[in-house]
Formats: sequence, structure tokens, C-alpha cells
Amino acid sequence: MKKSFVLLFFTFFALNVFSVDLINEDSVQSYRDAKSFFLNKEYGKALDKCEEAITFRKENVLEEVSIITEALKPKQVQRAGDDLSAVLKVLNERNEKRPISVINKYIKLKGEDYFENSISKLISHIQQK
Repeated sequence: MKKSFVLLFFTFFALNVFSVDLINEDSVQSYRDAKSFFLNKEYGKALDKCEEAITFRKENVLEEVSIITEALKPKQVQRAGDDLSAVLKVLNERNEKRPISVINKYIKLKGEDYFENSISKLISHIQQK
């Protein structure tokens, strides 16, 4: 029973975490450690590492959302509205590298059409991770 629970947990975790392209290193390392513990039949430690990896991933998502929302606060950026292209243009003019990097990561992953050229839809997508 315990083995099936841990296996189910690993499967769920792998589908959720690795469906994204760039995940922070702490999350990846914790997942690798969990896999190693599982293969060595140390199920308790494997479960702990899985939970740690999930926590790291959640923190990463919160950080990405925070980076984007902070970048959207200046009046100059707010004037661009919800238009993703216009927001990116203003962020480029302001030389805001971190939010541009986060936005481009998701555009590269899903494409601009997926977000319907809307910065708010991009943020909603990130928050659903």
C-alpha cells in the first residue's frame, strides 16, 4: 500500500513539475534526491524530498508572479494596458531584464497566441502552476 502511494505521488509530481521548461535548481535537485531514495527503498525520505521539491516549485511560481506584478506598477508600464506586446516594449525601454526574462520564458513555452496577447492571462497561467 505504501509503495503504491509513493509511486502515485511520484507520478503526480513528475507530471506537474516537469511539464514546465525551466524549473529552479533546488526543485530539480530535490526531485532527483527523491528518486534516488525511492530506488533505494527509503520511502519516507523519498516522500520528504518530493514534498520539498513541490515547495520549491511553489516558491518559484510566487517569485515569478511577484517579479511581473512589480514590473507592472510604474505608470509608464500601466499606460501600455493589458497588451502583452506593448508591455514588453515598455519593459525593454526601461531595461527591466528579470520580468522580460520571465515573460519570454512563458511565451517561448506556450506562444504569444496562447495568452491572447494579454499580460493578465499570462499571470493567471503562471499562478495556476
